[in-house]
Amino acid sequence: MAPPPDRLSALPDDVIAHVLSFLPTPVSAATSVLSRRYRHLWASVPDLNLDHTLHRSIASFESSADAAFRRRDPSVPLRSLRLRADERTRAPPRWLLRAARLGVRRLALTGHACACFLALAPELDLAGLRSLDLRYLSRRQGDKYPLVPEGIRLPALESMELVQVDLGAGEVTQLVAACDALCSLNVRPLADLEVLDLRSPTLRRLRISCLFCAPHHTELRLECASLEFLVLENSGNLQAFRALPMPELRTAAVTMDLLTAGDMEATSVLIRSVASVQELRLHLTESKFQVEPFPLLAEHDQPFPSFPNLKTLDLSMCFHEYNIPGLITMLQQSPVLQSIKLTHLAPRMLAKTKKRRQWASKLPRNSSGNYRFASVNNFHSEERNKLLYQLSRRLKTKAKRSS
Repeated sequence: MAPPPDRLSALPDDVIAHVLSFLPTPVSAATSVLSRRYRHLWASVPDLNLDHTLHRSIASFESSADAAFRRRDPSVPLRSLRLRADERTRAPPRWLLRAARLGVRRLALTGHACACFLALAPELDLAGLRSLDLRYLSRRQGDKYPLVPEGIRLPALESMELVQVDLGAGEVTQLVAACDALCSLNVRPLADLEVLDLRSPTLRRLRISCLFCAPHHTELRLECASLEFLVLENSGNLQAFRALPMPELRTAAVTMDLLTAGDMEATSVLIRSVASVQELRLHLTESKFQVEPFPLLAEHDQPFPSFPNLKTLDLSMCFHEYNIPGLITMLQQSPVLQSIKLTHLAPRMLAKTKKRRQWASKLPRNSSGNYRFASVNNFHSEERNKLLYQLSRRLKTKAKRSS
C-alpha cells in the first residue's frame, strides 16, 4: 500500500511561513529540526510572538528572544510583534528598537516591562505602524516619568487599544492627538479618571469601558465628528457628558450602571448625542442605594430628542412609572422604527426604605403572562399604536389606584 502523499511539503515556502506565523516564535523555531528545508524557514516568518510564560526562567526567555531577532531574515519585513513580559524582564527596549528598524506594522505589548515603549516612541521610527495594542502597562514603583512623552507621533496608526494602561487623563488625550489617521480606539483605563477627553477627526469606531468611582466631579468629553460606531460601558459616577454633534453615528451601545439622580443630566445629554443612530442598545440600571425612582430617559423640563433614523431599539431598564412617559415619547419620535425589544430590570433592593411597588414594571402583559419584557419585530403603525395605548393605559391604571 502506497504511503499517502506529503501535501504539506508541496506547499510553497511563503504559505508554510504564513502557517508558522500563528505559532509562538519558540515553537516555530523548533521546526528547524524537521528537515533541511525547515532549517531556516522559521526565520522568514513575518510575525514574532514572544511570551515569557512559555519559558522556565527570564534568562531563557531573553536568550530566546534575542536569538529570534538575531537570526531573522533581514529581507523580510516584520509584520507584527506580540510581546508579553513581566517586570523582571529588562530587555524590551532593545527588542523594540530592533522591531522598529525592521519596519513593524502591528505591535501588541502586554505586561509591566513593556511600559518603556511609550517613553521610547519619539526615538523609534514608527512611520509604518498601523496597529497598537497596549495591555496591563504600569510604571514601576518609584518611577515618576510620564508614560507619554512630548513629541510622540504615530502618523499612520489606524487602530489602538489601551486596556488597563496606567495613563492619566491628559496622557490619553495626548496619545490620541498624536494619531493622524486613527480609525478604531478601545479605551479601558487602569485607574479612575476625573476627565476623559477624546478628540479625533478621523475616528470611526470607539469603545470606552470605565469605572468612574473618583470622589470628585467626573466628566466624559467626545469630539469625534466622523464617529460611526460607539460602545460606552460605564459603572459609577458620571456626572457630566459633553459631545459635539456626531452626524455619522449609526450604531450605539450604551451601558450605564449604578446610576443615581445626580447622573440624570449626563444620561440625558448622552441620549441626545446618539439621536442620529439607526441601531441603539441602552442598558440603564439604578444604584442599589437609590431609594426613590427617577426618570432615566429624560430630565424634567428638557425637550426629548427625535430619532429620525432609528430602526432597531433594544432597551433594558427598570420600567417603573417614571420611565414610561419617556418611553412613550421616544416611540412617538422614532418614525422609522422597525424592531423593538424592551426588558424590565428589577432593581436591587438594598435600602430598607425602598418600596417594591414603586419600582414595579409598567410594561404591558406579554404572551407569557408577565410584565418583564416586550418584543416586536415588525413595528408598523398598527403595532406602534397598540403598544402606545397599552403603555398609556398602564399609567392611567396607576393614577386611578393612587387617587
